[in-house]
Amino acid sequence: MPTLTQADAPVSKYQQNDHALPAFDRLLESLSPEERPESVIELGTASGLFSLALLKLLRHHIPTLDSFYTFDNAVRKMEFETRLAIEEHGGSVKTGDILKDLEGFISDLIESSGRVWLLCDNGDKIREFNMFAEWLKPGDFIFTHDYAPTEEVFEKEIRGKYWNCLEITDGPIQYSIEAYNLTPIKDSHFQKAAWGAFRKKA
Repeated sequence: MPTLTQADAPVSKYQQNDHALPAFDRLLESLSPEERPESVIELGTASGLFSLALLKLLRHHIPTLDSFYTFDNAVRKMEFETRLAIEEHGGSVKTGDILKDLEGFISDLIESSGRVWLLCDNGDKIREFNMFAEWLKPGDFIFTHDYAPTEEVFEKEIRGKYWNCLEITDGPIQYSIEAYNLTPIKDSHFQKAAWGAFRKKA
């Protein structure tokens, strides 16, 4: 699997580091076909380059993936060719206020789809996580970017080495983690990628 820095665009345009795709790749390889997602919902499209790379990775592992939605308040940073490529791979790009106008649409998607992966990488990751976690079903996954379990872990193990932005830790989402039976996925690649990964238990 190519890494982001081996792709045509600079890694900075993906707004990810080079550990992100390998983290998702390793997780997909570890899951049985019955555990892999049927629908993927990404909150925060930005340039769309990571959306496209992730969609291609998902299609590689799951040719029968039912749906891939990526949402953003605006997609001004996205090139037309990127949006076209996402749609050609069966993805759907949606724009609007995720936390207001689209809240019902997104929660309905989570509730009505099969196994879901929800990626929170928009402008208010804490609110996104807490708002949509309650709609997850057993076996669903929720991910959040610019994450470390604590500020101490971020300062000691991530900042200056892998990623320099921290927007969410376990503290503000602890209620949701406990109330909705979310189990953290412990994986060094996810930590280096500054992604938190959680799976809803039965």
